[in-house]
Amino acid sequence: MPQFGAYSRARWTFLLTGDDRLVTALSIESLVDEAVFVVGPVLTALLVTTVAPAAGLLAAAGIVLVSGLVYLSLHSTEPPVSRASPQDLGPSSLRSPGLKVIVGVFLAIAAMFGLIEVGVVALAREHGHAGAAGLMLGLWAAGSLMSGTVYGAIRWRSEASRRFQIGAAAMAVGCVLITASSAELILVTLSLVIAGLANAPTLITGNTLASAVVPRDAITEAYTWLSVAVFAGIAVGSPLGGVIIDRVGPSVCLTASIVAGTVAAVLATACKPIHQSTVIPWIAAAPQDPERADRHGTNAKAGSPIWKPAIALRVHHPSQADPSQGH
Repeated sequence: MPQFGAYSRARWTFLLTGDDRLVTALSIESLVDEAVFVVGPVLTALLVTTVAPAAGLLAAAGIVLVSGLVYLSLHSTEPPVSRASPQDLGPSSLRSPGLKVIVGVFLAIAAMFGLIEVGVVALAREHGHAGAAGLMLGLWAAGSLMSGTVYGAIRWRSEASRRFQIGAAAMAVGCVLITASSAELILVTLSLVIAGLANAPTLITGNTLASAVVPRDAITEAYTWLSVAVFAGIAVGSPLGGVIIDRVGPSVCLTASIVAGTVAAVLATACKPIHQSTVIPWIAAAPQDPERADRHGTNAKAGSPIWKPAIALRVHHPSQADPSQGH
């Protein structure tokens, strides 16, 4: 399926680069995602039980088709298409040390999500209230939805990289809180709401940072890698959680989520690309070929970039320590 989420975030970045409203726009994207995760399963269950077993799948396919066609018709918001030949294309977005860190954090966070989701379902069943799992997970998403709304309304002045680190650490603490309260479902539910408060702000900030650490013509690719990381992380976390539950129980599955959350926090806070003091070189460097200048958003004559990243994420570049060294 086309990655409409990545495409949409790339359009927002094109329209609002350097504007404080970019965080608000990405917050809206995140809130829509959260709303879909809350409403989608309920709507699907309703269609399956009241219309036909295939109704949920057909409705989803129809919504994707219609909304996709509407999205494709919005030409006024499209970023300019790069006409570069394969030889002129810049490096892959994954060459960015900063993006590698963000992708790694998103992968660990998504694995944590998968472990918590299956762990909560199994825990509710173990306590004899299997039907409560949907409500519990819905309230988890609701906590994220509320915090994302507040986060997007604030005009932040602190460094996005710092907020990303704090958010990842808060998610790890949330895993600890959920696991520690696993003896009582009501406490788990309350813990899920509290833990969910860190979800949306962390993911929003990660998306904001992604646009700052890659070349302009690789932004869509960068957002796509983040989506891939989320899907891959859930694809690993959920079945791993199932294996753990079958062998040792849901409480241990929730404990495993602490490991995933800790990995995300460590990656966000300890990796050099977050802490070093220079923006990646291909954003700052100006191409010398005037024909390539427009494609890379750079004024070749003046030797300075026209496009400026929304957030200057600090990443490692060897020449910062010794300008005489080669690349």
